Amino acid sequence: MQPWVRNYALPTLAIVAAVLIYVFTIGGGILDNFALTLSVCFFPVGIIGLYMYAEGKGYQSINGVDWSAYTEQERPRAAAYVGKYVIISMVICCISIGVLFHNILMGIIVLVAGIIVCIYPIVTMEKGVAREFVPKSTGAKVGLFIVTVAACLVPSALLDQMDFTTDSVTVEFGDDGISLGAPFVATKTFAYDKIEELELDPDFDKGRRMMGYGTPYICSGTFENEVFGKYTLMSYTKVKPAVFFLYDGRYYAFNQADDEMTQQAYDTLVSKVGA
Repeated sequence: MQPWVRNYALPTLAIVAAVLIYVFTIGGGILDNFALTLSVCFFPVGIIGLYMYAEGKGYQSINGVDWSAYTEQERPRAAAYVGKYVIISMVICCISIGVLFHNILMGIIVLVAGIIVCIYPIVTMEKGVAREFVPKSTGAKVGLFIVTVAACLVPSALLDQMDFTTDSVTVEFGDDGISLGAPFVATKTFAYDKIEELELDPDFDKGRRMMGYGTPYICSGTFENEVFGKYTLMSYTKVKPAVFFLYDGRYYAFNQADDEMTQQAYDTLVSKVGA
């Protein structure tokens, strides 16, 4: 077995498999670990950068460089130089995935910064070939591998558990009707005396999004499932219960920030509709 397979490829595949097993079992699924799932798919690029940085090899994978212009001594230097920035770039890009779902503009800015970092060594290659390549010890390689994995995946895992979004599902009970609104769903008032088939589903099937808004935090707009067909959803993504009802021939479903608040909203609506 070649050293790069044993020392880099196999451990990377094992980590990817372990993370995906976690996501689909005790982790709660992709929606609860969206940034981590995307990051674990991209972080192997960072490991390629680590291989280049630690071993001074893999320069053939760098496109757009005339390697015939460099000597055998200069090529490992160039590989290590580029590899260092690839590691940094992938760490930044993995962090940007988590940031993106909290703040789109900030996430894009961080992502662009990561891309710039990746491009920088290509346009400054002469700096890299001028530096002496220092072989890394086995202990240093192991330490760098652990740090790279942690830097790429831990921030995404933490960001998945945080909620900085300002988006919300608005629910207001008036004297004659309930007003509901969410991103991509204009606030609408539903008269209590026209609401039909009012129920609370503890494990609501949102179905698939046809048009609207879908993030790990909010799902809203026109969705379609097997029960209602096309319907209007105003929902917190990670909250499973949902209140649904029929109004003027169309189904609507909504929930609140947690199970208890959704139950309270349902109880209040039942009392209003039945009054």
